[in-house]
Amino acid sequence: MPNLFSLNYYKKRWFEVAVFLILLLGFFLRFYNYEARFALAGDQTRDAIIAQYALKEHKIPATGPFSSAGNFTTGNIWYIWLIGTTSIYPASFLTPWIAMSATYVLIVFLMILIGKEIIDRKFGLILGLLAAASPAQILQSSSLTNPSLVALFSALSIYFLVRYLKTAKNLFLFLFPFSIALAINTHFQAIYLLVLIPLTFIFKKPKLKGVFMAILGLVIPFIPYVLFDLENNRYNSRGIIDYLLYGQYKIYIPNRWLTYASVFFPQLWGKIIGGTNIAGYFLIILSGISITYSIFKRKINKEMALLIVSFLAIFFALRFYRGERFDGYFIFLHPLILILSAFACYVVYKLNKIFGLSIIIVILMLSLNANFETLVRNKGYINLQVNYWNRFLSEKYPGEKLELYGHYSTSESLSLPLALVMYQSNHLADGGHKVGFSNTEQKYVGRFKVITGNEMGFEFWDLNSSSSAELKASGWHSVNPSQVYKTSAEWYKK
Repeated sequence: MPNLFSLNYYKKRWFEVAVFLILLLGFFLRFYNYEARFALAGDQTRDAIIAQYALKEHKIPATGPFSSAGNFTTGNIWYIWLIGTTSIYPASFLTPWIAMSATYVLIVFLMILIGKEIIDRKFGLILGLLAAASPAQILQSSSLTNPSLVALFSALSIYFLVRYLKTAKNLFLFLFPFSIALAINTHFQAIYLLVLIPLTFIFKKPKLKGVFMAILGLVIPFIPYVLFDLENNRYNSRGIIDYLLYGQYKIYIPNRWLTYASVFFPQLWGKIIGGTNIAGYFLIILSGISITYSIFKRKINKEMALLIVSFLAIFFALRFYRGERFDGYFIFLHPLILILSAFACYVVYKLNKIFGLSIIIVILMLSLNANFETLVRNKGYINLQVNYWNRFLSEKYPGEKLELYGHYSTSESLSLPLALVMYQSNHLADGGHKVGFSNTEQKYVGRFKVITGNEMGFEFWDLNSSSSAELKASGWHSVNPSQVYKTSAEWYKK
């Protein structure tokens, strides 16, 4: 039996101990002050409601959320993941948020494995450290949106790609395109990862069976999407074609090479590692110098060479992307940027350990400093509001089921979180006592009865004496889960 109190025991297992400590850091940075950091935003709670309702009613959405780019939807992988994670502990509406944050701890572990496979254990630890402290990764870990899930599939695709290059096994040649397809299915911005497939074939030519396995892996996740499209008059394919031909040209986005390369990308890089624009510029320059030096010295293996070429190809292709450049749309790039940054640090470390360690420590300190605002911020006010309103309505209508209505004048960023909390508390039911939630507007007075006693802002109205048609004509709409599910996940049904 090993002596756990022996220093020699841990010296022999330095890598395992280091991995544990990095994961511990990653866990702390993603879960510290958690109840104040996660946000009950409109889109996030809408999707959480859909998952809760689908789980209770034994439904599986045929398609995913609408794309912000045009009249087409993503695939249903996002909803399937939400339903699956919600089922772990459906008694709490917070379950999918926690599952998302745990996924980002898993990503740290995957990055360690990727680094270990590409070069060695030390490279894996450097890569894991940068991932654990990444400001962008930590910020996204508490965001329950479909782009956030892309980070997991992107990391998995790179891990399986590297394993294929190492082993030439067809299993990994299947799993690597399969992971890319899951990423694209979740959010279409990840389509740029497709460049990895032909480049992999160039670096390690597969046999005919391997090509078939890769195609199979790429196709399977899209079968439900294609079936949905065929059954609904090619709604998505027509929307995608319309976007490619016309939609993408309707919005002007400054897109000069100089702005793209010298402003946008360094800012993006800095948000992922270091948390400052200066860190982004420094790491881009250091990565360029390290890669050039390694090529000159012939110290780049095929795994690292493939990832460098893939990044450059994506970097070039993204220059011609005409849409808005939200940070969340580039989550698929996080693993590649982390790998390039870690490689730069590793090259310097191999040349001079003290200088290399100094750079790593400075980058980590910058990242931790950037994370401080995220760790101590308080987004919990909405949580306090909706929990108060839930108790308020329970006391006003004890033992009675309610049907919650929102008004067009009131943002769903409040009505949907309230609906989620009330649904999880089993206070909502179709056909229940009709209650309206809105901004304070005097024009309602005399027409609807105000429910008095609310001390947390906004107004509640007793709408029970009005028909659904009358309420619709007055700007009210039901935000009960059945209606949220119908309008968001079954909108195509007449």
